[in-house]
Amino acid sequence: MNAELFGSLMEAQVVIEQWRRRYNQNRPHSNQGYITPEMAYFGHRQL
Repeated sequence: MNAELFGSLMEAQVVIEQWRRRYNQNRPHSNQGYITPEMAYFGHRQL
C-alpha cells in the first residue's frame, strides 16, 4: 500500500480492507510467537 493512489473512495476502501485482512489473518507477528493476530485471538498456538 506504500504510496498507492486510489481512483475513488470505494477503491481505497477495498484495498485497505484487503491489506487489513492480510495483516490480521495471514501475517505472523513476532510479539505473538510468530502466529497471526487472528490465531492469537482464537487461542491457537504454533507447534
